[in-house]
Amino acid sequence: MNKPYKSRGYNNYNNDYEKHDSGHKTDFTKDKVTKIIKEKKAYEIFVPGFDGPLLTFSLFNELQHNILPTEVVEEAYKDYKTKFENKRFQTFYIEHQHDEWFREKYEPELNMKLRNERNAQAQKLSESYLSQVNSNGFQNLKLELRESDENNKNLKIIYNSGKEEVFDDTMTNLKDDKNGDDFDVSDSPYYGFEPDKMTLFLHQLPKNVSRLSILEVLKKQDGFVAMSLSEPIKNQNYVRYVWVTYDKKESCEKAYDALNDLKISGDYKTNPILSKSNNIKKIRVCFPTFEDRIVEDLDYSKQLIKILDKEKQIEVFI
Repeated sequence: MNKPYKSRGYNNYNNDYEKHDSGHKTDFTKDKVTKIIKEKKAYEIFVPGFDGPLLTFSLFNELQHNILPTEVVEEAYKDYKTKFENKRFQTFYIEHQHDEWFREKYEPELNMKLRNERNAQAQKLSESYLSQVNSNGFQNLKLELRESDENNKNLKIIYNSGKEEVFDDTMTNLKDDKNGDDFDVSDSPYYGFEPDKMTLFLHQLPKNVSRLSILEVLKKQDGFVAMSLSEPIKNQNYVRYVWVTYDKKESCEKAYDALNDLKISGDYKTNPILSKSNNIKKIRVCFPTFEDRIVEDLDYSKQLIKILDKEKQIEVFI
């Protein structure tokens, strides 16, 4: 096994490494192996192209035309893998550098502009919340389940046990309750978020349409609260999904009519879909706990609010 290796490596390198008896392996240091890799002609290392998929180490080793020391093959494979990844990154950059999602993520000036927009959106939500609090908008708020709702078939109660969420699976479907149309989870005393009444879904935002271009249209609508975009979906040509939230049902319905077949940029037209969920409404209620735990959780909440408010440039009142 050592003969082919000695005749190729040793003759070309003239005492660059130690010669051993046939029963011993050559002791390669990392520096010497790196040197051997750079001078590939000494071992005639075969390096496959970078256009196809990344080869496994086993296949890379099998493609070598000569018997090579393991250390040499390992270092050669690392070099091949690094160059393959660099080539892949370069190709990805060339392909997507002009996509709006790519620019929004990596162009510093645009990224800062979007951050300022998000901060402004957070500030607006903060002002709206404080206004509701000051006008008793959350009057009769309850964090515990009302006795009258213990058998309410419109609700699916989620208890925070501290370990996992326990769902009450005894609840039946909303359609089974004769009083289902009269129950509004967003009203007093739970003030839960009702997506079916206040959310629009905009299907497949193309990669050449920017977040700002569609935000400028939405901001002009009455009752607009927030816009959220998904990450680019790789297997769908990097399109993004859009969710738009409004302050009330009437604003959402009005926006639905206004956005239908509205041209935003190029050939792209909005095609809004009213959010429709068949799920039972979920209410998260406080699980019975000890007073010291409540005090500790409240302290952590205050710290988190201070950090996030400072990040969003919102005046801290705590």
